[in-house]
Amino acid sequence: FYNNRDLGKVEVEQQQQQHNLQELPKQLKITMSHGYILIKLRPDLSLESVQHIQTLLSASDTPCSPCRFYRSEKGLLLQGILKKNLAGILRGGSNTQVKLGPCPPKYQNQTPQKDNRKCPEYDPDCGCHGPIMTKGMVGWAGGGGGPDFFINMFHKPVDWWSNDHTVWGEVVHRESLDLIEDMFEWPVTKRGGMTYLEEGVHFEISAA
Repeated sequence: FYNNRDLGKVEVEQQQQQHNLQELPKQLKITMSHGYILIKLRPDLSLESVQHIQTLLSASDTPCSPCRFYRSEKGLLLQGILKKNLAGILRGGSNTQVKLGPCPPKYQNQTPQKDNRKCPEYDPDCGCHGPIMTKGMVGWAGGGGGPDFFINMFHKPVDWWSNDHTVWGEVVHRESLDLIEDMFEWPVTKRGGMTYLEEGVHFEISAA
């Protein structure tokens, strides 16, 4: 049981956590030469990921490089990379930017389904790191922790991805969803079983 001192400490910690959440950005704005995409940030799904994005946003004098969209799978996903070269702040490597997300409570008692998938070395059990993704959800690509990310645009829940991906945002802005649909019509090329934009699309980021 808690004594009065313990309860006071717990209350202070809860207040600090609430304050920290209030300080986080609410939306990420991805601005391209032809328009922008608004992403509602979801610290409830991956607090560390949103804190990482906050770090990127706070370095407003540092160009977003190599921030660009490069992969386009029509009706399924738009993929890009979200990165700034901040020596001493961000770790290198495509899958070492942030911790993988926590397993949402509704999935915690389920047995991970590998379905003969090859699990990555950094997640050998294909663990649960987020919800079953629905249209508009944004997560780190490849079941890793960034900096590559994607926007899911499939019209039904993508249960075949299981709970592999750390989800940190969601596109709910109608005009943003329409813009992504328009980008699916841009020229693409196929390589190694994947579909890539013929020309990568650079973007900058800001809080909105």
